[in-house]
This record gives sequence, structure tokens and C-alpha cells, in this order.
Amino acid sequence: MLLLPAHSQARILTEQKHPKVGSQAFKVPYYRTAIGGMVAFFRKGGSVAELDKARVKAQNFNQRAKRTNNLRAIDSFQKSRFSGRAFEVATSPRLSATIDNVEIRLSPDLRVMEESKTKFIYLNCKAEAIDSGLARRTLEIGHWVFEKAGHELPMMGFEYVDLVTDQTYSYKTRRRKTITAMQENAKVISVLWPSL
Repeated sequence: MLLLPAHSQARILTEQKHPKVGSQAFKVPYYRTAIGGMVAFFRKGGSVAELDKARVKAQNFNQRAKRTNNLRAIDSFQKSRFSGRAFEVATSPRLSATIDNVEIRLSPDLRVMEESKTKFIYLNCKAEAIDSGLARRTLEIGHWVFEKAGHELPMMGFEYVDLVTDQTYSYKTRRRKTITAMQENAKVISVLWPSL
């Protein structure tokens, strides 16, 4: 939302504050089945059978687009260099930081140990490549939340894996301008929220 104009932010916030009846858009992640299969794959030491289980679940979706996209994400993952890495999967902590009554949560797709190092990993499962700027801002904000929650980890411990391009983004430093923009945006959200 950092780069969106105020009217677009207001629309997104309104949808979150007043979801349509029966809407699960903000409750159930669209790619939960695909990501769950990837997590199980790593937990079981690279078990393709876990990906096949996720495919079976995805095949049962009523929505054709959701079915197709989850299957595509699983296929992209299986072909990726990322799937060749050896991880010990850990449970992600529920961490957050607050700015002007706006809670910002740390929400990576995976928390793993790789060669005795903790890593937080975000996955782009969408059909289009993620913008490198968006990937970097996501990592910087995630790292900032982690630190604000009282933990330490080098910025390189946060990665964004784009399954479309098979590219992994990670950075040595966190830019101050990203955090400033986030803080300013939180102030805007804090003002907009009560009036929605």
C-alpha cells in the first residue's frame, strides 16, 4: 500500500473493515494449499509425495482460477532451484509492531533453519513476477518488525523467492526511506480507519 494513492488505500481498507457477507478474502490465503504443500515438502526432506497431496487438494477446489493457480504454483516450485535447498522448517512466531494504533505483522510464508542460520522466506506464487522494489520493501518491513519485537537477525536472513522467475531476493541493508514511508503510511491509515 505504500505506493498507492489515498483513495486506493481507502478502498482496500474499507474492504478489510467491511468484508462482503461470506467473504473469506482476508481470512484464507489464496495460495494456502500450494504453500502448505511446499512446507510439507521441506519438512519431509524433499518429499514429492507431499506436493502430490497438495495437488490433489487443489484439484478439488470449486473455483477454477484458484485450482489452476495453486497447481501452477506447485509446478513452479517443483521446477525451481529453491526446491533443491535443504531446510529444517520451524514454526513462525507471531510478531508485530504498532505505529499510531496500526498493527504491522511479520507474516513470512516460511521460517527455516539453513546451515544453522534462521531465515524468514516470502514466496511469490502469483502468475506474474514480483517487482523487485516491492520484494525489497516487504523484506525491509519484515526485518523492521522482527527487530521492533525484540529480536535480532541480519537483513540477509530475510528472503523473497519469486517462483515465476526462479529468483531469490535478499539484501544486506535496510533502507531508512522504506521505514519512513511505512511510518507515514501508518499515520494515514490511522486517520482513515475510523471514518470508513
